[in-house]
Amino acid sequence: MHFQAEDSQSKLVTVLKGSIQDVVLDVRPGSGTFGKPFSFVLSATGANQLFVPRGFAHGFLVLGNEPALISYLADAPYRPESERIWSWQSAVFGNLWISKPLVISPRDANAPLFQD
Repeated sequence: MHFQAEDSQSKLVTVLKGSIQDVVLDVRPGSGTFGKPFSFVLSATGANQLFVPRGFAHGFLVLGNEPALISYLADAPYRPESERIWSWQSAVFGNLWISKPLVISPRDANAPLFQD
């Protein structure tokens, strides 16, 4: 789950090929839904998009056996020095993620838990 702590971004996520499970997590302190995840399935054939507002962490899982091609339209530049991540295995997600064999990047595999 990734987000920018400073200079946050809003994103419009579109799947151009394949399908994904897209998950967002409200990380806005004081929000009525702080720490609550939301899950959506997006696909190229579904003609759907997801708007991720500022203050939400974002992650996705490719569904099926084929690669996915995803387009992001962001309203602010990516700033790597501002990026923060939390583990997809954090307790707030419970059994939210669709079960399948996973390939996780080393950076994401070592991400801290949200509850920590």
